[in-house]
Amino acid sequence: MKVDRYLKTYRENVFKRSVEYIPLKKADFMLFFETGDRLCYERKYFAGRKALTVLALRLLFGDREPATVEGLKNVIGQILSEPVWALPAHCGRDAWDTREYGIDLFAAETAGSLAQILWLTSKDGAFEGHRALVDAFFARFEKEILAKLEKEIFWWEEGDSNWTAVCAGNIETAAFCLLKMGLLSKALYVQLSKRLLKSFYTYLAGFGTDGCCREGISYYNYGMHYLLNVLELWESEGEHPDELAEIKSGLNKRYITRFLENTNLGGRSFVAFSDTTGHESVDAGIISYLSHIDPGLCLPSGFYEGEELCPADPSVFVILGGDECGRFSMALGEYNWVRDYGRDLKPGKTGGSALLKDAEWFVSRFEGGMAFAIKGGNNREPHNHNDVGSFTVAYKGIPVVAELGSGEYTAGYFGADRYKTLCTSSEGHNVPLCAGLQQKEDTEGGAFSFENGLFIKDLSPSYGLEAGTVQRRACCLPCGELLQPLESKRPSVRIEDHGVVLLVERLMFFSKPTIDGEKITVTVKQESGDSKTFIIKFENGEQPSLEELFYTDHNGLKTKVFRLSAKKQEGKEYIAIEITPA
Repeated sequence: MKVDRYLKTYRENVFKRSVEYIPLKKADFMLFFETGDRLCYERKYFAGRKALTVLALRLLFGDREPATVEGLKNVIGQILSEPVWALPAHCGRDAWDTREYGIDLFAAETAGSLAQILWLTSKDGAFEGHRALVDAFFARFEKEILAKLEKEIFWWEEGDSNWTAVCAGNIETAAFCLLKMGLLSKALYVQLSKRLLKSFYTYLAGFGTDGCCREGISYYNYGMHYLLNVLELWESEGEHPDELAEIKSGLNKRYITRFLENTNLGGRSFVAFSDTTGHESVDAGIISYLSHIDPGLCLPSGFYEGEELCPADPSVFVILGGDECGRFSMALGEYNWVRDYGRDLKPGKTGGSALLKDAEWFVSRFEGGMAFAIKGGNNREPHNHNDVGSFTVAYKGIPVVAELGSGEYTAGYFGADRYKTLCTSSEGHNVPLCAGLQQKEDTEGGAFSFENGLFIKDLSPSYGLEAGTVQRRACCLPCGELLQPLESKRPSVRIEDHGVVLLVERLMFFSKPTIDGEKITVTVKQESGDSKTFIIKFENGEQPSLEELFYTDHNGLKTKVFRLSAKKQEGKEYIAIEITPA
């Protein structure tokens, strides 16, 4: 794979980025405790991290202009003087004044980013005053991280979520860099690293045997990157060879390396189950490094044209590591891993299917650009949505039948109001209303089977109904053997819901469907201008209705969506949905 254009575009966009450190204020910090608002403070917090990342990358790319050098020194100094490195959502309300709080994702990320930047810039004498910043950072690291780890064992140390990988990965990164700069003793580093290694193993155990991250693709990308960053540091410096080999082997044996390949919906889009943005993408860097671990991994088709890796769209912050937070390690990995391993990437097949049996996810891609994904599971999953049985259909990565993904993160979103939002409740998912009931949170999943391409899930427990009351069956037509290309260029998806109770099907859309008598169509458009129309048919259903709804997305934007509903006809044993390209 040719990667020079990708790398050139990446560097150009780093130098185009505007940077600004916005001083953090107590009043903004306190908004979370007063109103539940997170975004006001977080936008300013992440603006500072973006500035840190951009200026550090410019320096590492050879820019020694005073504005870059002094700007980086100033931003590092500002971050070192911040009263709180954690976000208010993860602190007590008195943390700003008392400076007493635990180790959260962002305190760990700040430590990891600063340590890695200071270590990398120490190698070539990039600027005067560097040692003073290193000493100041080490003093803060002792207080923010080491002293707290001496007092307690944090819950994430023994967990299996993204928190485990992000916190443990960043602390290991910071300790490793401090060791290399001569500030952390070898004995203390070995002791700390041994403790953190246990967290890496519990994190990997959370993927089950099918390699699925049930938290969603966003959190796979987030947690996995920091584990891979540690592996890269160890590998580059010849440290921990036995542990390095063991973790790499575990990533392969559990199929964790194949999660991105298995859940791609075409283009640069991936399945948006759980708390994942509705048009989730990842950067090519993580795929490049995963292919270094698993040479059989293939690059999804939307990442390349011919033999050339396509530059990512800088408007979605991929140039800053694939997210809106400007994380340094992710941004650096995106560039370095494409540079070092991207040339060995193998183009993937357009079609194919994958069953993630433990999680009960099935994903199928067709040669013509259509893709389908459906999930079983239960309503006790991490970052849970009440979405047992929900599905999505896409065309070249653009949602046809949509998964809304995550909403705005507020105090209520992770509290008592979580399932009052459209995007987390079953109201906003492609699942039926059963006997007038929505799905309930904290419920077990019903029986599941997958045989000869037929996906069957008992939805009943998710609604508080007796087992066997409502059953969802789904298949792609034609459906090929698992993990083999599907030959049809004009496939269809069929969903059947069986049950004697009243069933009302609901389908969610970002693009407005058109209802013309019994004919229902929806057209999706690519940025290139390419468009595709799909026909939606309800078998055994009454005349469907269309609603216009709104929800607040992950970035705090009011977003319009459309919901199509159709009631099962009286006396019918099932209602079916068929979705076919026109």
